[in-house]
Amino acid sequence: ADLAIRYGMYRTAGIRGEAAGAGIILSWFFTTGYKLVVPVIAIAWVVIAEGIDDTAVITVTAIGLAAVIGIVGLAALILYRERIALRIGQLGQRWYNGLVGGRWKFPEAEGLGIKLVDFRDQVKDTVKARWFPALASTLIAQGVFFAMLVMSLRFRGVTAEQASVSVIFDAYAVGLLLSMIPIFPGGIGVVELAYVGVIVGTTGDSELANAVTAGAFVHRIFTWLLPILVGLVPLAAWRRKMVNDHEAAASSGG
Repeated sequence: ADLAIRYGMYRTAGIRGEAAGAGIILSWFFTTGYKLVVPVIAIAWVVIAEGIDDTAVITVTAIGLAAVIGIVGLAALILYRERIALRIGQLGQRWYNGLVGGRWKFPEAEGLGIKLVDFRDQVKDTVKARWFPALASTLIAQGVFFAMLVMSLRFRGVTAEQASVSVIFDAYAVGLLLSMIPIFPGGIGVVELAYVGVIVGTTGDSELANAVTAGAFVHRIFTWLLPILVGLVPLAAWRRKMVNDHEAAASSGG
């Protein structure tokens, strides 16, 4: 719904379909990339700072770091060479068709290599010119998000002795990762459980658990519920404009 509404608003604003699609995908790439990279960095930092020698934790951390490096490297290769983009698209098409087309009987993909090359051509110049503003705006937005989480927890009585900023950051990183799993809209409930689990841990402190839960939901109100309510205003105005434009076109055509 988010992607469809944004695409519709861009198109009614006069933005070409290709540009609107590329902008939405690039925006998704930066925000989703942040949600993948930050938890891996947080886990690696904990392993190094705390001197954790658990084999399972170290293995998971190494796999996560390798995955992040691999994804970034793959994206760089796609942007660097057209031939590589074509080849990756063809391999992806072959894998997709063999899996969903053969096993699950879904419609098969066609011309995925050519489509990936076309998309590469659309975004290459944009990425070169705008990667820093895009990265900076993502970091600033998530920095504000994290700062509001810290303030919400402090407001509800979670002291620095009970949960330092670094511990809250670890909880925030785990919450980011869980928010990508579409169990509930925006990861509501699941993210809050992650905050409680990481901050409270195995201490069994019920008062701290209650304070963390309250702080997490205060944070949710200001970063999730309030933006939805504010967003209803421009959404209603956009819908009204579409109706007026349609009526005007119908009357002029008649």
